[in-house]
Amino acid sequence: AAAFVAKDLPAKTWATISPKYEYGFTCWNMFKDTLGKLKSGVSFTAESWAPFGTTDFRPHINTIMDAAPEGLYSTEWAGELITFVKQANQAGMFQKIKHVMFPVGAAMDVLEGLGQELPDNIWISGRYFFLYPADERNKSWVAAFKKRWNHYPAYVSETGYSTLFAIKKAVEAAGSKDTSKVVSALEGMTLESPAGKRVFRKEDHQAMYDVPWGLTKADAAYPFKIMGKQVMVPAKECFNRPPFQGPGTKPPF
Repeated sequence: AAAFVAKDLPAKTWATISPKYEYGFTCWNMFKDTLGKLKSGVSFTAESWAPFGTTDFRPHINTIMDAAPEGLYSTEWAGELITFVKQANQAGMFQKIKHVMFPVGAAMDVLEGLGQELPDNIWISGRYFFLYPADERNKSWVAAFKKRWNHYPAYVSETGYSTLFAIKKAVEAAGSKDTSKVVSALEGMTLESPAGKRVFRKEDHQAMYDVPWGLTKADAAYPFKIMGKQVMVPAKECFNRPPFQGPGTKPPF
């Protein structure tokens, strides 16, 4: 989905600082492959791969700043993303690179860990963001979660909750706890959840649901940055689908 947002940004040169393992490599390859198909004239000028557990991102930051890309895509996450952003702030990186995308930047540990240190106008996303969708189902669930735990729900809170109710619905539909019958009931099933409607794709059992991208902004109601302007790329348009032939090789065009 990041590539579908990036295609409408003015940036034509992109770079990455991402984890030096398969997750980082695959995400970057998918981003490059998809954006290259969606927008002509884009180029990918620099890559810097941070090993797991990196605490000093300064060499990676310097490498990317020397390349002077217009856009930065980074799949750093959790504590390493927090460390990276703090060190990038010190280096003035976000003043020089105007279009920055963090696919896991909307995770609550990142938002709370950075607080007001997360710059405005950074594109963030995640598997779930507690202010989306702005419907009664999600609002009620967030309020109940906050009342019980005195904390806003992370994406793992929502996905864990929804997984339990997906299994419950499938068992009830199957009339059995037999694995094969439950699997059959899950195939094509629709689940209304706090994150919105999920559809379990029959071909590969992926739970398809829409997840927003948004620009960070301050809000007096929260001690951390939230999503301001949001862009929604429907899951059916951006999710890879079988048959799979490698990262990003079969975008749903």
